[in-house]
Amino acid sequence: MLNKETIKDFALANGFKLKEQANGEMDLNPYVYEFANAIAEHCFCAFKSGVIPHKIHPTKASLNNGWISVDDELPIPEQEINYLDDNFEPSKFYLVHLKSGLIDTVYYATICDDCEYSDIFINCTVNVKENRYCVQERGFDAYDINEVKYWQPMPPPPKE
Repeated sequence: MLNKETIKDFALANGFKLKEQANGEMDLNPYVYEFANAIAEHCFCAFKSGVIPHKIHPTKASLNNGWISVDDELPIPEQEINYLDDNFEPSKFYLVHLKSGLIDTVYYATICDDCEYSDIFINCTVNVKENRYCVQERGFDAYDINEVKYWQPMPPPPKE
């Protein structure tokens, strides 16, 4: 819980005004303290569960079943997310990490090796802005892929 003076200092610095209270003293309305502590408690619980707080556009995310367009917002660096792009069926989600504008991921692909097709997972990097991925350990340079369109935060891990 935040102490009263911390809340008051922060509120006054952000445009809140002191008002005369029932006891005759000038102070913030009591609901300001209650609201600030409710937010602090929520953030603390989210932090403990491993969820990284970030800005979400509630109306846009709710219209897309929780998916956030990369045009609206990119994930926080190193945040674990699910993502969708045009190459994949919407039911398949892929865990990715965004680092400095790049998404380091495991990429699902079907390849032909001596005319035998096999499904494999390839480590690669997806650049959201340039719409390319690199498979460096296989000696390839870069290949165009469909741009990542949507992402969503990973849910917290299950409790044991």
